[in-house]
Amino acid sequence: MSSVFVQKIRSYYLFLTIRGCRGFRRGLLKGVMYSLTAIITLLFFPEKQKVLMLIYGWFRKIDDIVDGDEDVPAGYNIDSYLAQKQSVMNGNNSLLLPEDILFLYSSQFFAKQEIDMRQEMKNLFSAMVREHRWRGRFIERKELSENMALQDKAVLMMIIKASDANVEFYERHLFGFLGIFTKIDSLVDIHEDARKGIINIPLEDAVERGFDVKKIVSVENLRDIPGFNDWYKKEVRESLEKWSTVRKLLRGRPEMFLLNLILNTTKIEIRV
Repeated sequence: MSSVFVQKIRSYYLFLTIRGCRGFRRGLLKGVMYSLTAIITLLFFPEKQKVLMLIYGWFRKIDDIVDGDEDVPAGYNIDSYLAQKQSVMNGNNSLLLPEDILFLYSSQFFAKQEIDMRQEMKNLFSAMVREHRWRGRFIERKELSENMALQDKAVLMMIIKASDANVEFYERHLFGFLGIFTKIDSLVDIHEDARKGIINIPLEDAVERGFDVKKIVSVENLRDIPGFNDWYKKEVRESLEKWSTVRKLLRGRPEMFLLNLILNTTKIEIRV
């Protein structure tokens, strides 16, 4: 049995585990649903899309640890853990953690396919690190928007490359809306994120409405903060206007299943 095949099986199993655990933390139904979609993807989707999901699993594992949903590995804190991941991406770290097989196998696979995902992965990781550095404070709207757009573009480009999709279609019709996926996702999860110190409220809005950082991260319900409901409804209304256009553009696209899995478009439609 070749080492590549063993890597592949280990990677698939680890992805299923990460996906399932992430779902079960949100309840039995979510756990079953997350596990089933992962199994369907690995059984029936083209190989390039399967391997893309391994990259997604690697980033999800990092995100869960940074957000505190999982324990930091023994001997690490968040900063040293992120530094270790940066070294893995740079190819100069011989000390690997179990989840790093997802990155290594995926990178080797796409290199053989002559598909370059390196810049997208670097951009996605940079956006993740930047969000971590911003915890516990308000950030100017321009910086927030640029970071959300960076995340959207990185994920979309990886999906496009793994799906042999028409990049010109996305550049022409969708790139003007970059940031909308991450923006609406942040609105859906705003209460949970605030408890983790992730504050996706622009500094300008916080100053205008008199929001206080300590109150945002500590209050039991953000709706109890004067002015929050009006701000939230305005943000949701403006975001959904953009999303309505994006949804029409994406309808019927063959890569839509991956968009639903990675960018949570179903979550956006149902919960906001």
